[in-house]
Amino acid sequence: MSELNAQTVAGLVRNQLIGRHPSGLTIEVVEEKVVKIENWWQVPVRPDVWPEKTFEYYDTLAEIEEELLELNQVNILLSPMEPIQEETLQVA
Repeated sequence: MSELNAQTVAGLVRNQLIGRHPSGLTIEVVEEKVVKIENWWQVPVRPDVWPEKTFEYYDTLAEIEEELLELNQVNILLSPMEPIQEETLQVA
């Protein structure tokens, strides 16, 4: 794969998130916080709300990491952040 940048990596993750809604969640990539650390990428993601079944959420993130490595030969760590709704409440 050609040289990757944060925007490209965020797009790869977004593509893998299409149609994935563990426990009914919507997960989004926080593109402005994507960073490369040596030979891997840290990609922050956040759900719209905290999942009731956290194991489904974390299993989905792990599956996406494995698929990205297999399909694109890129090491990506998906780092969960606070849900969108909670972050909005804390700012208000």
